[in-house]
Amino acid sequence: MFRRRRADELALIDADITAFGEELARHTFVPTRQDSDELVFADYERALDAYERAKRDFVGDRDREDAQDVLHALAEGRHALACAEARAAGRPLPARRPVPGLAPAPMNRTDLTAQAYSADPRPARGATPPPGKGAHWRPYKIWPPGTPTGQRAEATGYQMVELVRPDPEQPALLVVRMDAGGSAQLLGHEGMRHLIKRGSNARRTILPLPANGFGTVRVKVAGHGPWRVWLQSLDEHVPVLESKLNSRGPYVFRYLGGPATIRATQNNGGTFWLEELTDDGEPGQRLIAGKGTCNGKGRLNGPALIRVQSSADWTVTLAQGIWRN
Repeated sequence: MFRRRRADELALIDADITAFGEELARHTFVPTRQDSDELVFADYERALDAYERAKRDFVGDRDREDAQDVLHALAEGRHALACAEARAAGRPLPARRPVPGLAPAPMNRTDLTAQAYSADPRPARGATPPPGKGAHWRPYKIWPPGTPTGQRAEATGYQMVELVRPDPEQPALLVVRMDAGGSAQLLGHEGMRHLIKRGSNARRTILPLPANGFGTVRVKVAGHGPWRVWLQSLDEHVPVLESKLNSRGPYVFRYLGGPATIRATQNNGGTFWLEELTDDGEPGQRLIAGKGTCNGKGRLNGPALIRVQSSADWTVTLAQGIWRN
């Protein structure tokens, strides 16, 4: 009986996602004022992003409690769509209304930090708060919220993709995420480079791209299933190491503190290393290196952007204080 109830709840949520997608597909906005165009379409894009997030986050959910992030995404998307409709018609923006039976969105230290930063729309360099437990967005699983359509793409099978750099004069991160394996190659101005080789078990790659003055990046993707590829700034949505991080495969994170010891462990896998990246996105000092099941420690002199190269599970921990051999 309990299992049947959970299945019914998930079916209702699945139907709600489908219904919201149909709502989005029916809308064609005709703004009433020239200066409203940008805001109308920004709201509509925010609604589309929420719909995509709901679809992605719903995968693997086991019950309604598991799907709270999906329900919040749908509520956020419907509010964004209502804002777009109101702007297009010249009406006041609607207030957010609580959804019956939906728990409030989690409010942890990460969320509070994000609110503090949202007061100034210009993010300070290197000062992006880290996504944490309870955040809807999951680093390097899906593109950051608000990513313009020109900076991202998703499909199944083979496709040539041309992405627009956030800023041609600034470095960026290129992220490729595959659900079922395949291959990916970087082409064009950066030169041909294998990102994910055919036949490998890799599901994700994260490549820093130094600034080169060109406005686009070309990627050839051949996936056995759904895949996503996007560009994101090094200033925004990069996870921050506060005490511990763990993941699988390539990663990029930021450290904001003073001198400290950093320790890293990999379980099985191949070559493993951590290196600092320069402000230009170029490889810098190698901090830790190993192979297979290994661990090591390195020195951080202060704030740093760090790249992890791995094909297995790894953990990075931080010990505050001056380095000691």
